[in-house]
Amino acid sequence: MVQSIHAVLRNALKSAVREELILRNVATLVQAPTPDYGTGKGLTVPQVRLP
Repeated sequence: MVQSIHAVLRNALKSAVREELILRNVATLVQAPTPDYGTGKGLTVPQVRLP
């Protein structure tokens, strides 16, 4: 969620720089935290065979 918000803000400020509304895009200086995705263990054989 934080990464998507950061991307939207960065793109909006990039457009503002291009249109000369602001001098620089400060959002490019910020590093958004990387998400911590857990890996699943998958299904067991009996779980797969359930109808």
